[in-house]
Amino acid sequence: GFATKERIPTDGTLFPWPVYGENDVIGRATIAVWSPGLKKTIGFAVVDLDHTADGTALTLVSPNGRYTVNTTPVPFVDPEKKRMRG
Repeated sequence: GFATKERIPTDGTLFPWPVYGENDVIGRATIAVWSPGLKKTIGFAVVDLDHTADGTALTLVSPNGRYTVNTTPVPFVDPEKKRMRG
């Protein structure tokens, strides 16, 4: 999975979107959505295994622009309710 604090507009856009490592396309994003609970855009991408370490910075290119996203463990949710709520 990936996440960014930026709100990536997704209305009316079609997936997949290219995902870049340093200079080359290393995968494709299959979905992205704003999470009101996490206050982040979260999504899934299929990328080369060399780029999957947690926190790896990648560039996602949507029809609306380029965004820096970071890899993150899945699931995004907190099924054990360990995250504090305010």
